[in-house]
Amino acid sequence: MAQAIDAAIAFAEALASPNNRTGTIVFNDVAQTLTPLGASSIDLRAKAMNVRADGGTAISAGLSEAWSVPGW
Repeated sequence: MAQAIDAAIAFAEALASPNNRTGTIVFNDVAQTLTPLGASSIDLRAKAMNVRADGGTAISAGLSEAWSVPGW
């Protein structure tokens, strides 16, 4: 899990620019927005440290959550 968190943070940092906005959705059996569009990589780092693997992989819920984010 630590490698996935590190990869997500590195991805957000690599895309950081005034022209790009990233957000983060987490999912297992359900999905939720971890960081909204435009959140900083610092915010992502702080919130991602609390993410834990929980066995579910409801990617369709994650995609639905992403499509419902305002500004997407």
